[in-house]
Amino acid sequence: MADIAGTALRSGVPLGARTAVKRPPLDAGTPQAADVWIDGDLGFVLLLHRRGDGLMAEELYYSSRGEGGVWERPEHLSGGIVGVETADLIEIERFSPALPEVSALSGRDLTGPLALLVLLPGERARVQAVRRGNSSLTRLGAPLELHHPER
Repeated sequence: MADIAGTALRSGVPLGARTAVKRPPLDAGTPQAADVWIDGDLGFVLLLHRRGDGLMAEELYYSSRGEGGVWERPEHLSGGIVGVETADLIEIERFSPALPEVSALSGRDLTGPLALLVLLPGERARVQAVRRGNSSLTRLGAPLELHHPER
């Protein structure tokens, strides 16, 4: 799976790009990159695969670019998923660690049940599931507040 993550990072997807794309159903033997996040020389890849019992599983890999701009072999991260019931898209409001009262709002289309959101030390974000309806947007449930503690 580290090779699949490395290939996704080498594709050169920029920070904030809508990297999730519609994919065929997962088969038992083919893990797929579901999402990629790159900021400078730091990159994360969310992989999806089917477990032996047929259920979907996720794996998170990270890497950094060494000298010459070459990605190091991605390493697996342990941890879990925090989530909301996903709708058509998510709104992400990011708050700057330097100016906590200043935020930037962006939307992201969802093409699957998982999306990758990376917070660096001191960053925090508010995530809201949103559903499209004709020409309007409806927010679903309460927003999810996320933060990364200071170093």
